[in-house]
Amino acid sequence: MKKNHLIPIIFFLVMGAIITAVAVGANDKGDVQELFSATSDVGNVAKLKVVGTSDDGAAKAKVLIGSKELPITMFLNPWAAAYQKLPLQWIDGSKLLVDGQVIYDSDSGELTNISPKLDFVQDYELDPAKTLLALVGKSGDGIETWIVNLTTQEFQKVFTLKLEEYLGELTFQVAWDKNGNLYFDSVQKRRPVIMIYSSGKATVFKENSLFPVASPDGTVLTYRLADSFFEKSNSKPTIVGVLRLDADGQEEVINENGKVDFGGMNDRFALVNSSGYAVYTVKPGLRLKKQDQTPDARAFFDLRESKVKFKTVQFGPDSAEIRGVSTFEATIN
Repeated sequence: MKKNHLIPIIFFLVMGAIITAVAVGANDKGDVQELFSATSDVGNVAKLKVVGTSDDGAAKAKVLIGSKELPITMFLNPWAAAYQKLPLQWIDGSKLLVDGQVIYDSDSGELTNISPKLDFVQDYELDPAKTLLALVGKSGDGIETWIVNLTTQEFQKVFTLKLEEYLGELTFQVAWDKNGNLYFDSVQKRRPVIMIYSSGKATVFKENSLFPVASPDGTVLTYRLADSFFEKSNSKPTIVGVLRLDADGQEEVINENGKVDFGGMNDRFALVNSSGYAVYTVKPGLRLKKQDQTPDARAFFDLRESKVKFKTVQFGPDSAEIRGVSTFEATIN
C-alpha cells in the first residue's frame, strides 16, 4: 500500500452543492468563523470553517472532524478561472473524501492520506462509480495527472506536462465518463488540448479545447472551445461545447463563455460568467431553460427540484476581506 504524508495544497471550492452560510462581519475576519457548514448529509460528521483571508482572495480554512483539524487553503475569489470543488464528498455510506487527498472513515474514525506527492493539487474528481480518484497538480517544473485506486490505494501517474514559462499560472482540470475514461487538460504546440486516458494510453481527445467538466453520471462532457489559454489571444470568442457521450457524440455549442456547473444533475447545467447565469437542459437536446443577469451568481449551485439555488461570497473593495454570504433561489421554467 502506497501512502504519502499529508501536504498543504491550494484547491478550488466546488460548484454544485447547497451549503448553509452565515455572514461574517468585516471586523471578525481574523477570528475563527463558521462561514460554511456542509450539506446535511455531511454536516453531522464534518464542518468547514474559514479563519482568515489573504490579498489574493484565498481563504485559510479548517476542515473540522471531531477533535481533528485539517488546514486547507481555498480560493474564494469570484473570478478564479477554475472549476471549483467542495472539499467534503461522500465516497460511500461511511467514507468521506476530504479535499481530494484524505479519506475519513466515520466508522473507525481513521484519517488516511490517499494523494500522490504534489506541490499542490489544482483539481480532482471521483469517477461515477466512486472507486477511482483523478488528481492533477504541480510537481517541480511539471503538471502531473494521477489516478488513485480507492480500494487498493495504489497510485498511477498517467501523464506529465513540462510547465513552460509562457503558460504562467494556468489551471488544469480532470473529468470522468461513465466508462471510466479520464479527460484532462494539456498543451500541444502552445495550444490547449483535452487528452483522454483509456485502456492504459493517453491520446489527444479534442484540440483547441480546455476545462473538461462531466455530469455526475459521466454521460455528458462540457468544455471550452478556444485556441489559446488566454482570452485576449484567442482568434475568436471562447464558446462552450457540449458532448453527449451516451448518444451519438454530436457536439452542440453555446456562444457564451463561462464556468459549467451541473448542480447535482445529469440532464442540466448552469453556465456562469460575470454577466450572470443561464440554465440549459441537455437531454434530450440542448435548450435554454432560464437565465438571469445576476453578476454575483458564481458558486455553490444546486439545480435539483426544478430550481436554481446558489450562495455567493461577498468581498470588500480589495477582494481580500470576506463581508458575508448571500442566498438566491428561483424556479426553473
